[in-house]
Formats: sequence, C-alpha cells, structure tokens
Amino acid sequence: MVYPEYRDPTFWSFKEALRIIGKKANMPPYGLATIAAMLPRHYDVTLIDENVATLRDEDIKNADVVMSSAMIVQRSSLRELIDKCRHYGKPIIVGGPLVSTGFEEVPGATSYFIGEAEQGLPRLVLDLEKGQLKKAYGHVANGVTTAEEKAARIRDHFGNDISLIVGERPTLERTLVPRFDLFDVKQYAAMAVQYSRGCPVKCEFCDIWTQGGVKPRLKETDRFLAELDAIHATGFEGGVFFVDDNFYGNKNRVTGELLPAVTRWQQDRGYPYRLFTEATITIGDDPKFLKAMHGAGFDMVFCGIETPSESALLETNKKLNTDHKNHNTMELLVQRVENIQRAGIEVSSGFILGFDNEEPDIDDRMIYFIERAKIAMAMLGLLTALPETKLYERLRSEGRLKKASEGNNTHALDVNFVPKNTTEDELVRKYNRVLNALYDPALRNYFARVDRMMDTMGKPMHGGRRVTFEGIKHLLSALYHVGPTRHGPEFIKFLAKRLWKDSSTFAEAVTYGVKGHHLAHITNGTRQVHAVSTYID
Repeated sequence: MVYPEYRDPTFWSFKEALRIIGKKANMPPYGLATIAAMLPRHYDVTLIDENVATLRDEDIKNADVVMSSAMIVQRSSLRELIDKCRHYGKPIIVGGPLVSTGFEEVPGATSYFIGEAEQGLPRLVLDLEKGQLKKAYGHVANGVTTAEEKAARIRDHFGNDISLIVGERPTLERTLVPRFDLFDVKQYAAMAVQYSRGCPVKCEFCDIWTQGGVKPRLKETDRFLAELDAIHATGFEGGVFFVDDNFYGNKNRVTGELLPAVTRWQQDRGYPYRLFTEATITIGDDPKFLKAMHGAGFDMVFCGIETPSESALLETNKKLNTDHKNHNTMELLVQRVENIQRAGIEVSSGFILGFDNEEPDIDDRMIYFIERAKIAMAMLGLLTALPETKLYERLRSEGRLKKASEGNNTHALDVNFVPKNTTEDELVRKYNRVLNALYDPALRNYFARVDRMMDTMGKPMHGGRRVTFEGIKHLLSALYHVGPTRHGPEFIKFLAKRLWKDSSTFAEAVTYGVKGHHLAHITNGTRQVHAVSTYID
C-alpha cells in the first residue's frame, strides 16, 4: 500500500511546524489503514506513506500488487506511481476521493475502486486471487447525480469489465479497526479516528455529502473505542483527530453515547490525548454539547463558517449559518464562536472568497469578522468547483467552468471558473489583501488574535500540557527556527505576555507560535508568487 506525496505546501500540511517538532507529517493515511484491515489476515501488508518515507523501486518489485488512495491534490504523485508500477509490470489498484469523482484523470492503473469499500472490496479480493482483476469495482449511491447515472458514466469509460454495487451506502456499525500497527507513529503529529460518515448540510460547493450521504452513518461505540485502544497500544503520543464529516451531524447519539464513553476512556488512562474534530458552527448554540466535548478532551473544532456575507451563505445553501430573519448574521456568528471559545475549545475555521452574491467590500467584512471573532487559524481559500458538486454542475450549465480543480484552494492564486460580478484579477487582489491582513509579515495581527482568543478560552483543560523533556526540546527548536525570522520578535513578545498573564498557557502559546511560523512561511511564498506573476504580466 502506498500513500502518494503531497507536493505543494498547504494550510493543513504544517510542514514548517512539523520540522520544528521533529515530525514528518501531520496525520497518517487513515483510509488505507482501514482498507488494510479488510484484507484477508494471511496477506503480508506493507504500508508506505511517501510523506514520511521513500518508496524504493525494490518495494514495487517485491510486491504482488500495489494499492493506493489519493485526494485531488495528490494527482501528480499518483500518476507517477502508476507509471512506476507499469514500468515494473506490477498491477496497481487505485481508489480514494480523487478516483471516486475523477477516475478519468488518472489513466493507466490496472484497476480502479470507486466509492466506499465496505461492500465492494470482497469481490475485488476474490478476483485478485484468481488473477482476473476487472477494470473497475465499487459502490455508487445517489448524490448530485443518481446512482444509475454514475454507474452509466463508469460503464461508458471502462466498458462492461466492471463490478459495481448500486444502491444504499454501507452501514458502519461493525467496521473493522484500522491497521494502526502499519504506521511508524513517531513520524506523525496526530492520529485519526472516525465515528461517522455523512453530513446533512448540503453546501453547494461541497462534495462530502454527495460522496458520504446526507444521513450520518455511525459506528457502534464499543467498536469506535477499539480504535482508540489500537492507537494507545502503539505508544503514540499527540493529538487525535475525529475525521467525521460533521461531528454534530447526529448530536443525540454523540452527546448521549459517544462523548460519555470517550470521557470515561480518557479518565481511565489519565487523558493521554487531546482531541479535535469538524462540526457546524451551530454547536455554539448547544452548551450541553460543548460541555460534553470539553469533558472528553476536545480543545479544537474546525467549523466551516465560509463567509460573514448572509447573501453568499444563502446562495451556497448554508442557511444554518445565518440569522436570515433578523439579518444579523455577523453578530450571530461572532456570538457562536465566542460561546465555543468560552467552553475552552478553540474555533478554527474555513473561509471562502468568490461567491456570486458576496458584497463588493467582502474583503473588508472578512478581515473585520475574523479579527473580531478572534479566530487564530483562519483557512482562507478561493472558491473552487469540485467535481460531483452542485456548484460544479451549475457552473458547467452556465458555461463558466474553465478547468479541473487542483484540489488546493488555500494560498493559491487561481480559480477554475469565471467569476460573475467581478474579475479574476480583482478576486485574487481581495484574496491577497485578506491573507496579508490575517498573516502579515511580522504576524502582529495573528499573535494579537491568539492572545485575545486564549484570554477568552481561559485556563487549558486538565492543567494544560505537561512539561516534558520533549516539550523543552520543542521550545528550544522553536526559538532557534522562529526567533531569527521577521516574525520572531512578535513571537518572543507573545510568549512573554502569556507567561506573565498565565503561566499555565505558556506551552499552548509555544504551539500557536510554531503553527504561525508555518502560516507565515506559506503566506510569504504566496506573496512572492503574486509579486513575480504581477511583474511578468
């Protein structure tokens, strides 16, 4: 099994931050580890993550078959892997989000797996053992197009040499525990677990609900806890990311069953893990849910706020983020963010520029909102039309699609569609303006937001991060790498301020400084690219 390399730096790669703390990647490929658990037990499985280890020619030569999973941003790496396998005459089976929506874009593989694997993988294994692999396998269900329409598209491309299951998405109740033992856990900053798939919020630009469904499917609690046990057995130390599409999608089960069970698990082991996840910003209206999250050990949640523009939110079918009755959306969003922060949980958030109905001064509104809401980690991106989304279909019908998405909409200066009420140059200008305001060269605004956010959040949970020899090494490494930079002085002042205000937050402050260093690095790269491209123009 091979997980392709991420070539370009992204918001979530944290490459510069990982270098400081001696890690090679943020998280391992959870999907491949899950597939590995579904394979027959007598199979000898090796998993190579190209983000932490080098794939040698011998690894391919010695394999009976290569399996790989990739996202859109890994397209070029997957193509190279396919070429290598063909060169050495080894069969390669590819899957993952890239293949599930864009199998036409990665030609040359022996076989393709489209959709979720729980139902279609056994047939693939049988054909593999007989030496009779078909060109395509998979499971297709209703999304933007119907399952039958998706199946017809697959047949048009691959012919009849396929094995498809058409219908309801598979249940997750007794899903097998991923093979965490295949990872070198010391190379990663965090591990991943999954309790549910699917999201009931049908955003126009999003492919999560079109691929995972609108009704969240949940695992049984004991099976989920077995994943935490398996991670704990590896000796891993760090954070654990609940990779659910929307952790709040089935709030009753999560509040009543999962969070109490996770709290007991953490208490019995002395809270070994700091937890984080993704959810809608509406959790800010649910103090009971926030209290249960904090008690279980969650200290960060990523919320797709997208924009403070009410008209743009309504356009993209994100009505739940608005106060459309009173037209007081920005105030509502600020209050929700602060409610979450006061519960001791950081709000990280995604923001998008480029909606048709956003106001002409959206850059001013975006800067004002993020600063006022004290959102330190604001992932700013240009709107991109992903395949098999309602946005993609609408723009295609309007004749406004330009090209396929590259899969990375943050710190990129390109859009794959024709904007409606502005020009692409003006949209990129606004994007750069917001980006430079959030992450100015000295990071003055960033550290000011973090400081105010930490004041709101109060003391860190369970006494904060423990002082360890590893932590001291990370502090010294941070001072060595960040200190001499342009944003180094602000980093030092920020550390001193947190030490003076509340020493229990000092370790957290170091972590935010390291993350800020990564964001400054890729933002500066974006500035340079824009300056060069503008000069060439």
